[in-house]
Amino acid sequence: MEETIRSILRQTYPHLEYIVVDGGSTDNTLSVLQSYNDVISKWVSEPDDGQSAAINKGWRMSQGDVLAWLNSDDLYEPEAVERAVALLELHPEALAVYGDAWFIDADGRIIKRHRAKPFDLSALLLEGNYIPQPAVFVRRSVLEKVGWLAEELHFSMDYDFWLRIGMHGELLYVPEVWAQARRYQQSKTERDQYLIWQDREKVLMRALSQPDCPSSLRKQSRFLWATFHARAAGGLANLLEVRCSLYHFLRMACNRPDFLFRVFPWLSLTYGLSKGIRRKLL
Repeated sequence: MEETIRSILRQTYPHLEYIVVDGGSTDNTLSVLQSYNDVISKWVSEPDDGQSAAINKGWRMSQGDVLAWLNSDDLYEPEAVERAVALLELHPEALAVYGDAWFIDADGRIIKRHRAKPFDLSALLLEGNYIPQPAVFVRRSVLEKVGWLAEELHFSMDYDFWLRIGMHGELLYVPEVWAQARRYQQSKTERDQYLIWQDREKVLMRALSQPDCPSSLRKQSRFLWATFHARAAGGLANLLEVRCSLYHFLRMACNRPDFLFRVFPWLSLTYGLSKGIRRKLL
């Protein structure tokens, strides 16, 4: 967590409001926060209803026109905030701006670059969340248009948020690295893959039921669901959750029987299963 704090203090943008919301940690988090009392704008440590609720709490305590959140093991590149603010000023039509991120391991070593791409609502629904959350900055006015983070979502609240923003306006992509996101076996993202797929299913259901969802996407709903279930089947096969994987594969076939004659679903399933078996043997 101290690395995260220091990455924010290294920002070249001078007008920062830095708020830390902790869920009542019993480790050394409080002592770390107390040691940075003079540079953290506000901090609170108390039980909450999960990550989404904690982020919303911090945003409600804030006053800035540009909002973001950074998890306790992720980092900002030094010029991230300055670049984001400058681009939002340069592009008043953009509701949010995002860049790329480095994936790093528990020791801070670079694994690979997470390359995002220009925002496309259909692609985001079909391909999943390709936007790196730590590299996203949104206007405060967005909350008036789309609401706050969905507190019933605990893994894909960012994905749901991007989709809702995208139904109201533009998210600007800049191919610059603005953040570092940790990926290691004990991290929430890697540890709870099964629950993540459940969350993603809720997100797709919410997106297609939104009153602002474009009619063109509603018309593709069976195709979108079939694609989701094909990807879920592969992802769960990778975890060796064979029953759940086959369940999603069957749901894919129910939505679009023609997918049984396409390469992608079978490739996703067999690749996921082979990768899971290989990991198990190693």
